[in-house]
Amino acid sequence: MLRRHRWVLAAGMLLAAMHAGVTGLLPLVQQIVIDDVIIGHTSPLVPWLVALVVMGLGIGLLSASYRYLSRHAALRVQHDLRNRIYDTLQRLDFSGHSQLQSGQLVSRASSDLRWVQVFAGFFAEIADTGLGIVVALIVMVQLSPLLALVVIVIIGIVFAITHRMRTKVHASGWDAQRS
Repeated sequence: MLRRHRWVLAAGMLLAAMHAGVTGLLPLVQQIVIDDVIIGHTSPLVPWLVALVVMGLGIGLLSASYRYLSRHAALRVQHDLRNRIYDTLQRLDFSGHSQLQSGQLVSRASSDLRWVQVFAGFFAEIADTGLGIVVALIVMVQLSPLLALVVIVIIGIVFAITHRMRTKVHASGWDAQRS
């Protein structure tokens, strides 16, 4: 099902990657404005302000575009799956329909299709977040290597703690649901 819509999903992921890249480079332009324009007086202000405005508009446009494409592709995947389920149900003979609990089947199919839609819609978000983290770390190392090292260590510790807690909390959540 995703194969049929792979180009729309790929375009959304590409736009998300571009969004992450432009967003990640914004602090470098801000550094130039502060260090070279305001403090050092070695560069004119107007071109850098124009660059910041263009980057801001680009970030907004890229964000709206990749989110639209990813949601559009997800809805198309969900629509195709709904049609396939409907076609399958229509091909059943009368005895096949009498053996099925149609209300339960439609309820379960709707729920599962919703999760497929959510999953398909997250591809671009994953690309944006993943590349955003990488670009942010590169920019942090460029601006302040020591501060970047502190952030990387803290992220590692938080990841380890949350991963450890997730197994405990998830298991207790299942226990609470069974009761």
